[in-house]
Amino acid sequence: MPFLLPPPEFRPGELHQMGLTGTCEMQICRSAGPWSMGTPGRIEHSIQTAYLKGATVVDDTKVENRIGDALVHRIIRAHKDGVPWKCCIVIPLLPGFTFPIDHSDASAIRIILECQNRSISRGPNSIFGRLRKEGIDPDEYISVFSLRNWAKMRGDVYIHGKICIVDDRLAIIGSANINERSQRGDRDSELAAVIRDTDMID
Repeated sequence: MPFLLPPPEFRPGELHQMGLTGTCEMQICRSAGPWSMGTPGRIEHSIQTAYLKGATVVDDTKVENRIGDALVHRIIRAHKDGVPWKCCIVIPLLPGFTFPIDHSDASAIRIILECQNRSISRGPNSIFGRLRKEGIDPDEYISVFSLRNWAKMRGDVYIHGKICIVDDRLAIIGSANINERSQRGDRDSELAAVIRDTDMID
């Protein structure tokens, strides 16, 4: 909708003369619902679609958050095709809550941590467990990091900006967490940019 955009400061020819042109294509995606868009009956979840397409194309499933599922399918495909592929996930060491993890009122923190562990690496239905069932060493394809070394916890380290880089040419950068609350569209309102570089290097 051009009428929603401010007028450009430079014409395409002027941008080219100043060397400000690039080789990237960009699309803005959002996660929004009736309460944030004011559109009854319409839910926008194009950020989730971008994450899923970035990993692989998957069939419909009853699971609401299919990003872990998409990662498993993409890693299996890379393993079968014998191509190098790596996923790096950075998550907070602890969810941001008022109480320390061992406090009696901190059961929500412990439940979230258990759900994260079960989703990523604990049990046969986790990402790691499903890959091991296929005879794949998860450590060759996926790494999970936290922004803290071992030390006494003295302050919060919060992962706020989210970025997913796929095959060194596609990036999804935005505010959405990789959870149902951010991805489904009928909860939090989020914004992300999908950037694809068209200049391939041999």
